[in-house]
This record gives sequence, structure tokens and C-alpha cells, in this order.
Amino acid sequence: MKKLPFFLFAIVFLFSCSGKNSYTLETFYKSNGGNGDTSLISDKDNISADNDSTAFIKAQDKFNGLKAKPDKHGTPVKFTLRNHNGVVVISPRQDTTQENTTAYPNQKSPD
Repeated sequence: MKKLPFFLFAIVFLFSCSGKNSYTLETFYKSNGGNGDTSLISDKDNISADNDSTAFIKAQDKFNGLKAKPDKHGTPVKFTLRNHNGVVVISPRQDTTQENTTAYPNQKSPD
């Protein structure tokens, strides 16, 4: 019975230290309608990675694989990657920790 708390602690510790974050990959496909109209349809997938850069590289690799071998949706035209906060990751080495940045840092605020 004494080993049960240690075992539970070990499981919680392993999952908390895994460092994996969840990302959502949304792939957009060009869909041609019967009357000549074109629209975009999307398909979502989850990616686990240690950080934004790794997740973006995994998403880019997956997107390139889909472009090389079209599936039931057709050929993809673009993708977006969002982190667990819903922030779009646009490139490797992007810093998504910045809250609000000033567009004009030298501009004085009206007081």
C-alpha cells in the first residue's frame, strides 16, 4: 500500500515533465463547385511538440507530404498552426510570448 502514492507521484511527474505542447494544424484545400465556384475547405489535426519552432517544422513537413500525395480533399493550398492559446504560429523561432507591442515605440501617449 505504501508503494501506491509513490507510483501515482511518478506517473504525474512523468506527464508534467514531458514538455510536449499541443498545437492545432488546420490545412485548407481548394474545392471546386459544380457551377465553377471555388471555395476553401479545411481539415484540422493535432500536433505535439516541445516548442513553437518544432511544431511549425512538423506542420510544414506534414503539409509538404499532403501536397506530394493528395488525399480525399484534394491538394492543399495553405495551412495555419495555432498553439494551445490559439495564437497563430507563423514561422520557426517566432516569439509568441509578447503580449502587446507598440506599433510606434517612439510615439508619446496622450496624457
